[in-house]
Amino acid sequence: DSCRALRNYVCARESLGRAVRMDPKGFAGVFSLAAMHRELGELGEALVLFERAREISPTSSAALNALAVVRGDSCQWGDADSDYSRAPQTSLDTPPPPKT
Repeated sequence: DSCRALRNYVCARESLGRAVRMDPKGFAGVFSLAAMHRELGELGEALVLFERAREISPTSSAALNALAVVRGDSCQWGDADSDYSRAPQTSLDTPPPPKT
């Protein structure tokens, strides 16, 4: 049920928060916690953490795209456009375009 799902999200968010406090420069934990905040509609927290993920791994297209999406969600369109334009065209995060 929806109450149980929300409780699971909250527990996961708390666990991820502890992991980030233990390793504040760990990309996976910071990115995952940011994604969790976004799923819960906590866009301010998500924005701060996606920005931190981008600082940890500036060439990660996943971090840049997620940051742009959250900025779009929070109506910060100019910043979102800037993030998308800086995202790498190809990287380990995304498959290369198909060959023609």
